[in-house]
Amino acid sequence: MKLAPLPLVVLLAMVSWASGQAVTDGDWTYIVENDGATITASTATGDVIIPSELDGYPVKIVRGEYNYEAFVPIFGYSNTSVTSVVIPDSVTMIGDGAFAYCIGLTSVAIPDSVTIIEYGAFAGCTGLTSLIIPHSVKIIGDGAFAYCTGLTSLIIPHSVTSIGVGGFAYCSGLTSVIIPKSVTSIGDQAFAECTGLTSVTIPDSVTSTGRYTFYGCTRLTSVNIPDSVTSIGAGAFQLCRDLTSVNIPDSVTSIGTAAFEKCVGLTSVTIPDSVTSIGERAFQLCRDLTSVNIGNGVTSIGRYAFAECTGVTSVNIGNGVTGIGASAFENCSALTSVTIPDSVTSIGDKAFAGCTGLNSVGIGSGVTSIGAYAFAFCTGLTSVIIPDSVTIVGDNAFLLCTGLTSAIIGNGVTSIGVRAFRSCTALTSVIIGNSVTNIGDQTFEGTAL
Repeated sequence: MKLAPLPLVVLLAMVSWASGQAVTDGDWTYIVENDGATITASTATGDVIIPSELDGYPVKIVRGEYNYEAFVPIFGYSNTSVTSVVIPDSVTMIGDGAFAYCIGLTSVAIPDSVTIIEYGAFAGCTGLTSLIIPHSVKIIGDGAFAYCTGLTSLIIPHSVTSIGVGGFAYCSGLTSVIIPKSVTSIGDQAFAECTGLTSVTIPDSVTSTGRYTFYGCTRLTSVNIPDSVTSIGAGAFQLCRDLTSVNIPDSVTSIGTAAFEKCVGLTSVTIPDSVTSIGERAFQLCRDLTSVNIGNGVTSIGRYAFAECTGVTSVNIGNGVTGIGASAFENCSALTSVTIPDSVTSIGDKAFAGCTGLNSVGIGSGVTSIGAYAFAFCTGLTSVIIPDSVTIVGDNAFLLCTGLTSAIIGNGVTSIGVRAFRSCTALTSVIIGNSVTNIGDQTFEGTAL
């Protein structure tokens, strides 16, 4: 699913400020706050030098103006007349949307007096190609540089501790990013849709990747996740199509929903023992993925976690897994064999449906239920032994397993669902355990029995 563009008008300061009466001094409109001038509007053009003082007040803040009807950056929307800006060293904060949509802006000089760059401060400055953030800056706010599509060079200083939500989202010209060790927090969508980004270095000061942090970075080929990271957020690397390998450190305990979904270039993945849960769709549609090794710490494999991974030939499921989610390996058509460990108690609906290359399956002695369509359309499967621990075989569980010739149904099974073995055209031998009290309609219809 396409990530919705960041709502800039919302990002860019849907807040109100306690402010004084606006005053105009030449090209500049300002208000007085805390014994200083806050510039909110300007008619200046060309190469702009912001004054350090207005009417005797030191200029401390520059920001756009929100008048409860529309948000207006200092130079207005889609400004083409301002080409460069020099900010004086009296300024400590570049506030909400200060220079947003200055599409003619090609350079900006930020002094080392600035400590905060706030919401959408430079959002949509498409002409900005390079940026030097001074070492005084500690916080890069939400959407601060979002949609700066011309930005190719970026240095984040070691003073920065936080990168906000969508901080550099949609900076499609950005090719590489080094995040310094000072950063402890990377916001959701911080680098989403940076389609030119090929490499990124995440420091060991970061403990988690936010939701959709690198979503849609289609040219990202490598990423180093440090061993400080404990969780990989939902969609963190979703649609990183050129990503070929990823090292998940043994500090990680959870992999979020769709974390690596549609990383079609990913060829192998090892999930360490530290991970306890694999989220829904975590690796769905990773079509070049050939092998999967799931550590012993994992207890649950989410729905569609590896669905449509059509290149996967082998899967090792750790012995800590208790549940295999619905459609977890659906349509993994190259998968030839799988052993389900004794720790697993339930095999979800469609868990291995459409695994047409599957010719061998070992169902562990801890499994109590086999879900609907769990192995449906596994045309390469030739035999199946359902252990005594299983009590329920779901509807259509082995539907259209046309290569299946024999089935042994354990003594613990009490119910065989409707159409469970329907259209298993080669099925000639079935041994049914002595506890079965219900056999559903059309269970063996279309078999050779």
